[in-house]
Amino acid sequence: MCHNFKRLDLRYFLKSEDIHDIAKLSDYYENNEDRQFSFHLKNTAKGNYIVKTHSVSEADGNIYKEWSRMGLPRQLSNSELEYLKNISVPGIQIIQCEVENNTLSINTVLTPQEIQYIHISLL
Repeated sequence: MCHNFKRLDLRYFLKSEDIHDIAKLSDYYENNEDRQFSFHLKNTAKGNYIVKTHSVSEADGNIYKEWSRMGLPRQLSNSELEYLKNISVPGIQIIQCEVENNTLSINTVLTPQEIQYIHISLL
């Protein structure tokens, strides 16, 4: 599990709570930089592995982005709620890796506030 957590900076806390525009929340992060992670799993058996990455980010599984596209209605019908539930699923990336020298190396980049779950399985 990886998370590129971004704290809200002082400017956020200096404004009244009722005037914050949630669509512009990222303007108040301490920074908006992507973060790279590299994992090197030693003593891994030689072979082929599947690495599945499930991701929730601005681009994938983002219910707010879709609700905003709908106009941010305060009241939603059951079918509209069902629609939002169905589109708010994590993105999935699948890659195949070969282990030699007993080390499995995985590199990933996370956008601000992105969460990734990485699952590794031997083929």
